[in-house]
Amino acid sequence: MSDDADPRRPSIEAVALTCKRTDADIGGVVRGVNDVLVKHGCQVLPDMEAAKRLKRRGEGRARRSLTDRVDLVVSLGGDGNMLSVARRFAPTRTPIIGVNIGRLGFLAEVEPAGFERFFGAYLEGRCPIEERMMLDVDLDGVDPDALALPVLNDVVITKAALARMVDFDLLVDDGFVSSYRADGLIISTPTGSTAYSLAAGGPIVTPLMDAIVIT
Repeated sequence: MSDDADPRRPSIEAVALTCKRTDADIGGVVRGVNDVLVKHGCQVLPDMEAAKRLKRRGEGRARRSLTDRVDLVVSLGGDGNMLSVARRFAPTRTPIIGVNIGRLGFLAEVEPAGFERFFGAYLEGRCPIEERMMLDVDLDGVDPDALALPVLNDVVITKAALARMVDFDLLVDDGFVSSYRADGLIISTPTGSTAYSLAAGGPIVTPLMDAIVIT
């Protein structure tokens, strides 16, 4: 980096282009985003679904093979695809841009028509990166490698049978908090506070707050 380089400007060479699975005709959106990335000199590495939309099936890659090869991820879809991408790329702390082609856009905030303008602003260092809390899950007697990747929204502990309650003892930092008899327990990040936790009566928490919500 030269002495007069702007430290706010991200260095982007390779970009993972990820796409949700859908029957909708989104090929035009995928191609448009791909063209913007190529225009700015980025090497675009599509996942399987994005490659199919680009009619480049032979170039499609499994997301797990991209985690340590890219400087940025562009997620095309709704919040569901953002959650999936966040779990996969969390270990490498790779920034994610969410382009909303779904119904919800709490996380995927960029609309397709505004992507080129947004990406230009990102390259100029005018889009700060938000770091969100994530949760790890550890179950006694279960191989940690067999569990899911880090969680951006929430972890739910619930009953196996429909007409059955569950007894819980809740401890925080090894300190006893309370006992509960309930259908289940939702442990949520601030990002996930507007999801299942809210539906069960939990509070809305600003996304960057350092807190865990238990409902």
